[in-house]
Amino acid sequence: MGRPRVAVLASHDLPGTDARVAGILRQLTQTALQTLVEVGADPWLVDLTSGHRPEIGDLTAADGLMLLGGGDMDASLYGVDEEFDNAYGIDRAVDEYSLAAVRSALGVDQPLLAICRGVQVLNVACGGTLYPDLENWSLHHGPSHDDLFIDEHIRVDPESRLASWAGSVDLVVRTGHHQAVDRVADQLVAVGWADDGIVEAVEHPAKRAVGVQWHPEQESASHTDRHRLFAGFVSDVRSAPAA
Repeated sequence: MGRPRVAVLASHDLPGTDARVAGILRQLTQTALQTLVEVGADPWLVDLTSGHRPEIGDLTAADGLMLLGGGDMDASLYGVDEEFDNAYGIDRAVDEYSLAAVRSALGVDQPLLAICRGVQVLNVACGGTLYPDLENWSLHHGPSHDDLFIDEHIRVDPESRLASWAGSVDLVVRTGHHQAVDRVADQLVAVGWADDGIVEAVEHPAKRAVGVQWHPEQESASHTDRHRLFAGFVSDVRSAPAA
């Protein structure tokens, strides 16, 4: 295989948000794309908020799939009907498309790396639930929307695919989230935890699917850790059977 093609699902122009948020999301996307190139992949950017979303089958035809961050998921998709604080950027059409993309990827065992919102989509796609708004989010989010990212300690299951990629079971990561995995889907296993016990990473034990709640692609995150994670994912992509 030459450079494997990785479809990268991102969201840039979220409903109800401003240019500052769009700029942050574009920076995260740019770093993710650049890192994929550096570790030997050919990224294909799909901006979910552009209104031009390819057919799900076209995504599945790529060698791998990466889901980046974005707005909150519509809580009714995981069984929460009441309103909650701090909701932002909800786009039901993007949610439904993302869920379909993940389910299709799992159906054909397409290698998948799901980041931040991506891990939440992965968990809901498999039947799990989310905390729509963490009661105590100070470990996971900066003090305000203007100061979003903070460093967070994560412990990783030493037997996990994630640990083999990261080369460590103790990570300090860049994070900025107010939602998180609540009940882990039956198809998945938790493989990473914050110091307060919140699940920060999941894997599918029978598929090539890994999700992390933090942002390895944030510009001030560890360059080494980001490359290890992305290189591990691309190694999975290269070793997957041809579709």
